[in-house]
Amino acid sequence: MQFIIVLSTTYIEADCVKLIDANFLYQNNISDDTEASKLIIDTVNQMKEYSKSVVIFDIDSIAGVTKQFSSMNKEI
Repeated sequence: MQFIIVLSTTYIEADCVKLIDANFLYQNNISDDTEASKLIIDTVNQMKEYSKSVVIFDIDSIAGVTKQFSSMNKEI
């Protein structure tokens, strides 16, 4: 199976696409930073087996950042 990813006006063909986010860590029962680092490194190394692969990191999700900025005051 081949994927086509559209980034703005650019098309990228990929053999495999992997999203690394909080759900990915949760599904793999990751409980600490050391386990998370090992899983991410192992996943990236697995993706290197494909000639055209894409790894997408959702850093906000992994760090637990949400879109609820309304509670922030102007001083912050």
